[in-house]
Amino acid sequence: MCLYPYLVLSVLSLSRFSGKTCGFLLPVFHKLEQQQQGRRTGQPKSPKLLVLAPTRELSVQILEEAQKFGRNVGLRSICCYGGSSKYPQIQALERGVDMIIATPGRLNDLIEMRKANLTSIEYLVLDEADRMLDM
Repeated sequence: MCLYPYLVLSVLSLSRFSGKTCGFLLPVFHKLEQQQQGRRTGQPKSPKLLVLAPTRELSVQILEEAQKFGRNVGLRSICCYGGSSKYPQIQALERGVDMIIATPGRLNDLIEMRKANLTSIEYLVLDEADRMLDM
């Protein structure tokens, strides 16, 4: 099933590393894009998708795929991970995003600081959940 005509070429040219990521991103993107059609412009975006990944590297890879496919439909995403400044991540959250891709530790920090509001999350993805349970 092709969700977006303009994603066909991108899906055909996927690297071997992005198949699983697209497997959970594309159906959610389809739903978010449908929801956006009825939304008023100028209204700040609230995150609908939360992806938790165990490592910074995996989080960044997921972000790259989310940007590659979400940019065409106007979906914004942010990657929140430790080892870098919190403040650019906080600013992006305040501007509004459709999806948050995060490591558990940094997400916990942002929640404790009351900078990440997860009340509007409709979709949750635990990527490599088995690794996170071992943490």
